[in-house]
This record gives sequence, structure tokens and C-alpha cells, in this order.
Amino acid sequence: MKTLLIIIIALTCNLLFSEAATIRQIKEAIVKKNAKWNAENNLIFSQPFEIRKLMCGTKLPEKLPPVQVEVSYENLSQPDNFRWDNYGGYNWLTPVRNQSSCGSCWAFAAVGVFEGQEKITNGNPFYEFDFSEQYLVSTCCNAGDCGGGDHGSALAFIVNPGIPDEACFPYKAKNADCSERCSDWQSRMKKAASSYNIASITVPPLKEALRKGPVAVSFMVYEDFQAYKGGVYEYTYGSFLGGHAVVLAGWDDAFQCWVCKNSWGASWGEKGYFRIKYGNCGIGLLFNYACTVNKDEKSLRVDIPNGGEYWKAGSSEIIKWTPTGEVRNVDILFTTDAGLNWQNIATSESNDGEFSWMIPDDTPRTTIAKVKVVESNTYETQDQSDNYFTIEEKENSFLDFAKGKFLPDYGIKFISRMPVKDKAIWEINLPRNTNVAVQIFDVNGKFLEEQTFTLSLGKGNYTWNPAKSGVFIVVFKTNKTIISQKIVVIK
Repeated sequence: MKTLLIIIIALTCNLLFSEAATIRQIKEAIVKKNAKWNAENNLIFSQPFEIRKLMCGTKLPEKLPPVQVEVSYENLSQPDNFRWDNYGGYNWLTPVRNQSSCGSCWAFAAVGVFEGQEKITNGNPFYEFDFSEQYLVSTCCNAGDCGGGDHGSALAFIVNPGIPDEACFPYKAKNADCSERCSDWQSRMKKAASSYNIASITVPPLKEALRKGPVAVSFMVYEDFQAYKGGVYEYTYGSFLGGHAVVLAGWDDAFQCWVCKNSWGASWGEKGYFRIKYGNCGIGLLFNYACTVNKDEKSLRVDIPNGGEYWKAGSSEIIKWTPTGEVRNVDILFTTDAGLNWQNIATSESNDGEFSWMIPDDTPRTTIAKVKVVESNTYETQDQSDNYFTIEEKENSFLDFAKGKFLPDYGIKFISRMPVKDKAIWEINLPRNTNVAVQIFDVNGKFLEEQTFTLSLGKGNYTWNPAKSGVFIVVFKTNKTIISQKIVVIK
């Protein structure tokens, strides 16, 4: 009995030493290879080896590519970096999920792509979508289970017959029978319009697909990846664990890497995300799938503005929408902060499909503007612009004057040198008792100061002592004349 106890203790110590050594070996391999990422022990890596293998449940081809494949990533038609989790300042993907100790990564990748595409197609990053991964993992679907599956088949299943919401069939992290879904599942089904494969051994075609929406991708996972903390991952050390599917969210050419959303919880990696070097571990080279969705149909639909328009504050513009006979009156609203706050344009307006909007003079310039038309009182029927339009700030009158040429003929002549180092001086020769106002603006149109005086003799000088360097607009106003000059100041 004593001997058996000693053996058990020895095996336990060896196991602990082996795990610590593995972390140490990974860190040493990262340094040796001069890789640009960090490793640490975490809730995933601390699991038993067999459990960690179960979390890699995507089927891969029998013949695997090399660990690192050099690929072409330059594409002048696309930006150097792009991320759906931070596009226009907003996250168009749903929160990071946790598949737990079930090989259902393929289901989470497929559902994550579908959820993100729903938000993008409907033009609203604040839409809340949460569809059921468990429905795919259960016997309802033949794409796989906790033992592994195929994210391409899962997306095809979402196209037809579709999947219900998370509340209908909550995630259990285990195989389940289809009978466990909610009783009204048929009325809660949601479908994608289509799914398709992106086959490529280079980066540009995958970028083109990614600009339309997130992509479900697979790659080869080794032990070191599960210890990932942050940085641009590339394989350095450890045994092969299996295939893994994730949501491709973006790229960064400066670091030659993809940005991906994982399904191992938000405490893993970079808040649940990771970056991986182009072509490493087969990323982007194996199976890549995306989907399209139909825009939610609404009986009341905003037609104009619907995205891309440029309107000016202070102007009158026509808002148009397709009305429905079920709605008698509507409220019209607009937002300049992507839907966090809505301001009234009109209330209880007749639902005839058209309204003339006088855009407020003080509306600031924004690229995040939308219009929403809603059924008055109940707000049950509503729609908003699909994408953002721009409201340009109303131009100050001095900007128009500044476009013209400064004319000494008006009786005001600049006699200092340009650029101005100490003070600017103008010689004034106007009729007696002329009232003159001088206004100073910065180059962006911000009002800085004003002085007024009366030329009792009709002649004199005006001197301005600028306090700092910069570019300024100086405007002279009399009862008959408004002229201006751009002044460069170097203090």
C-alpha cells in the first residue's frame, strides 16, 4: 500500500513538472525563434491533455500543409488593416462565447459568422443576435457533435433549414437529442440566404470576402497555441492537437497577420481574440466559409437617406419612406451617435411617405448619422437608414469671403510682412466716421476675438498682436464692405 502511494505521488509530481516544463519550453522556443507573441498558463492550457484535444473538433484534410506557408498578402485595393470588431468605432460581431470541453468549435464559428453577417446586413452594430450552437451540436443537425464537425456543413444547414435562437435550445457543452429544443422552435427559426467557400492559397481573395462580412476558417492547432496570451502567434513548440475553427474578423498588414475571434471565452488570449501570422498553421489555406443573409423585411421602410448621402446643416432635405396601410401616423427621428440617442424631427406626422426636414444649423459634422421612422405611440413598426450618411457643418460666412482675393482697393491695405512674426498691421483709408469691425478666426473656423472702432478722421492703422503661431483668417466688416485675408503667424 505504501509502495502504491509513493508511485501515485511520483506520477503526480511528474505530471505537474511536465506541465510546467511545457510552459517553460514554449517560452524558450518563442525566444529562440524570435516570435512576436507571449505565452502563459491559463484555464485552457491547464486542462488535461485529452480534454485539450477535445476542444479542437474541426475536421481537416488527410494531407496537412506545412506549418508555415509564405503567402502573398499585399493588395493595393484593400486597406492595410481592417477589423469587424472595430469598424467605424463599433463592434459588428457578437460577444466571445465559450465552447467548454466539447469539440464544437465548428458550430461556434458557423454561428458567429451568421450572427455577425446579420448585424452587418441590417446596418446596425447594436442589433442583439444570439443563435443556438447547441441546435447544430444536437441530433437536429448532421454536421457534427462534440466529437467534431464541419463548419461548412453547419453554415449550409443554417441556410436550410435554419436554426432557432439560443433561448430555444441553450448550450449544454455536450451531445443532446433534438427533442430537447423548445416546443415553438418552428416559429423561431432563422435562415441565412446562402453560404459559399473561399478557396485560395493567397491572402487577397480572402480579404475581398472578409470586407463583405466575417469568415469561418480552420487551421491546425498545436500545444503552444492554447497557451497564447497575446501578440502575433506562429507555431514554436508542442504536439499537434487537431483542427480548430474560428471566426476570421480582420487583418493587419503591418504585422502580416489575421485577426480572429475564438470560442474559448473572453479570458483567453486578447479578450477572446488572437492574431496569427499569414499562412501559419494552415490559417486561410484550408476550409474557409462565409454566408449571406437577407435584410429583415419591414412593412415600413426608410428609403432616403439610406446611406452615403451628404447633407448640410441649415439646408432642407426630403426624407422618404415606404409607408404601410396599417400605420396612420409616424414619428421621425435622427441620431448622430449611431443610435445611442435619438432626437425628434417630427411627431405624429401623416404616414404619406415624405417629409421635408430643415436640418438644424447647429448640427455638428458627423459621419455617424441615420434617420428612423417609427409608428407613433406603439413604436412596434419602424425602420432606419441601412447605413450612415454625412451631415456637413454649416459653413461660416467668413469662409466664403476667405476664398476671394484681398483687395487694397477697398481702402484697407496690409503693410506687414508675411509670415507675421511679431504683429500684423493694416493701413486703413476710408470715409470719415466709418464703423469697422475686425474678427479673428482660426483656420478651422473657430471664432477667437473681435474688435470694433470708428474712424473719425477716416485714416489710421489697425494692429493685431497674435498670441501664438498658426494660420488665421482676419475679416474686416464695414457697413458696405466685407473683406478678409489669411494670415500665417510664426512666433
